[in-house]
Amino acid sequence: MPYSSETFSTLSATTSYSVAAQASFNSKYNAYGIGGSTANKFFLPTDTNSTLAGSYASPTGVYLAGAVRNVSGTYFSYDLIMRIWLYSNDTMATSSTVSNLSGASSAIGSYNGYAISTAGTDMYFGSGAASGGGTQLGGLVKYASSTNTASIVYSSGYVRAGASGVNNESVAGYLAGGTNYATTILKFSFGSQTYSTIAATLSSVRHPARAGIQHGVCAYYGGGKNSGSSVATSVTTVDKLSYSTDTCANLASATVNRDGISSWNTLPA
Repeated sequence: MPYSSETFSTLSATTSYSVAAQASFNSKYNAYGIGGSTANKFFLPTDTNSTLAGSYASPTGVYLAGAVRNVSGTYFSYDLIMRIWLYSNDTMATSSTVSNLSGASSAIGSYNGYAISTAGTDMYFGSGAASGGGTQLGGLVKYASSTNTASIVYSSGYVRAGASGVNNESVAGYLAGGTNYATTILKFSFGSQTYSTIAATLSSVRHPARAGIQHGVCAYYGGGKNSGSSVATSVTTVDKLSYSTDTCANLASATVNRDGISSWNTLPA
């Protein structure tokens, strides 16, 4: 979706895997998708995709995927071991910082959670459910990549499993969509590390919600199912959340037929 026209088109490029969800993160020029144990690398300037050699840790906790801008992408498995993908050489390291944090698994679980990246080196991981999609959780964990340390911000209280997190640079993060099938939008202030519910709402419930960011300007929420029913249908509309005014409205120019969480975003110069 070019920001200038805000309309979607289908590319000729395809992934080499077909899975219900993937871990997604990107640098300025390259985007990565981890699906199952396969990794794809997508070159944004030419809209071309390739499969990377090797077998990779399966992102069973795919929704807990974050990034440090132009440095690395991260994702988890059910054991909350963090996989850190270094953009500079396409290699992967691991960190047990979050998995070793007392109370982390009961705060954020390892399934259906969300990630909020900042414009700096910190990331937040929250909500989710116990392994296999059991008990819904509402905690929040902060991970500081610069020191490889983690801390619990909230142990409970903000259940948003299946939500998509976006960020307005290092000012605030937003959460919308999820298994609670609410249209409300939560705003998380990075400065005070507190949540609030803004007046704006999504035009439709979305689970799971796919989100993209136009950095410093707005976020786009699209896709998802319209209920938890076995006969639920896919939502094809797209909502635009404007950061400057905290308002959200249906984007008439765009429709998208995708159900899932996360997406790739071009980064500022």
